[in-house]
Amino acid sequence: MALVGPLAVSVFFIAAIVLVSWIFALPHLTTILNGKQPMAPTTAVAFLVYSGYWCYWCFLARGKSLKMLRLVLGFVFMTGGLLVLQPYLFGGPDLENLLHGERLPSVDLPYPGRMSPLTAFMFFNLGLSLVFLLYRMRGVYIAQFLLLINIIMSLVFLVGYLMAEPALYSPGPYTSISNLTVFCFLLISFAALCAHPRQTVASLFASSSLGGFVARRLLPLCFLGSVFGGSLCVMGERSGLWSRTLGISLQAVLEAAISGTLVAAIALSISKIERDREQAIRHKEKLAGQRENFMAVLTHDLKNPLIGNEQVLAALLRGQLGQLTEGQSQLIGVVKQANHELLTMIKNLLALYRYDRENPAFEFSEIDVSLAIQEALSNVKELAGLHKAEISTNLSAEMPRVRADSTALAQVLTNLLQNAIKSSSGEGSRISLEAKVESPAGEADPQHVVILVKDQGLGLTERELELLFYGYHQTAGGVEQSSGTALGLYLSHQIVRAMGGNLSCESKLGAGSTFRIELPLSSISGVEVL
Repeated sequence: MALVGPLAVSVFFIAAIVLVSWIFALPHLTTILNGKQPMAPTTAVAFLVYSGYWCYWCFLARGKSLKMLRLVLGFVFMTGGLLVLQPYLFGGPDLENLLHGERLPSVDLPYPGRMSPLTAFMFFNLGLSLVFLLYRMRGVYIAQFLLLINIIMSLVFLVGYLMAEPALYSPGPYTSISNLTVFCFLLISFAALCAHPRQTVASLFASSSLGGFVARRLLPLCFLGSVFGGSLCVMGERSGLWSRTLGISLQAVLEAAISGTLVAAIALSISKIERDREQAIRHKEKLAGQRENFMAVLTHDLKNPLIGNEQVLAALLRGQLGQLTEGQSQLIGVVKQANHELLTMIKNLLALYRYDRENPAFEFSEIDVSLAIQEALSNVKELAGLHKAEISTNLSAEMPRVRADSTALAQVLTNLLQNAIKSSSGEGSRISLEAKVESPAGEADPQHVVILVKDQGLGLTERELELLFYGYHQTAGGVEQSSGTALGLYLSHQIVRAMGGNLSCESKLGAGSTFRIELPLSSISGVEVL
């Protein structure tokens, strides 16, 4: 994007000087600038307007859309290009004769000062690219390919001038395109291409990846090397220094040498970039490891005084250190609850470091799900009492055993029950915990043990459900509201997946949530001990 302004300003000044040379009849100035074939005055005006738009967009509008101005200019250029082309195609009235006929040299002169049909077509292309500048078709920006067509045509015409081959830049008996016009088209088309560097073709050159690095260096240099080699061989052949066969052979050798040198130089640059990148990655990994170790030690050290606080506060509430008034008991209960929630967050962080940084060491065995449920209920008994929440259980009489880690499963159930207690509204709220065996539709044999945790909370939106099991976010429906993060749910999801099961949630805003744990039976679990 930084190239747009300088390129547009360059074209604007070139077109302005050419137009002045036509208005004040300064042929010497025109010859110095344009060589044998001058840029037509109509072409100069068109370049002034088009480059002026990009100057305004870059320096004054600060990259704003300018949609209305862009569309108007686009249709003006398309219409103007068609009006210039139609006398060549259909023999209609000549637009340039109507605009500035007195300024056009006689048609008997070899280089009349009128716009070439090639120029008109390329201006039509520029106008079309303005109209479709921000439009995509199947993810591809149309304007990028229209501008690329102009750039390729400009390069072909430029090669024709460099190699003195009129067939490459002259459309038969009609007016040839000026070499200065070709140069301006190349600059302004490239400027428009760079205006939106994230779009299609421009993204390749603007990319900071190795592909962008190679494209920015290899493609232009290969083109210039080929043109230089071809021009040198053609000039030598025309000067009689060598035959056509020898010239072609020399061109092939020269282009191979240039290409090989470029590839070798870029390969060395890429190797250096890769070394620097690997060194930067190792440095970042070292810093990340130090940061994680510091956080792990910090959270571990924070846990010990919190456990001590938990024991002291519990002793106070039991009256072991003296009887408390009702108000004192309530205040200490609030402090104990806050301490318990902070301790839960610390434990979740420690567990999360273990699960994220290394393979968790599960102790798999065939366990009774009801034992893990009883342990979880025991863990949340005090929290449920503080919130005056009632937990009802419904367990199947004959529950088959599952292959899992009993401690990890109890941790998952504890997290879910804690969330249900915190998110349930009002005193006397009911929380349901159910465990049963389910079989897939059409199958008689049981396949899964299903554990359901239902609450009477505010429920969740569809967007919150999508993000529920991703770490470090807070939902509005009450889940993980107290801790401010979803570390518990994220951790629970990771644990259940590691045990070969699945954790999901069904919720409706205003109607509570139901968390569902599915664990395969021990005979079909197929879970490997990590």
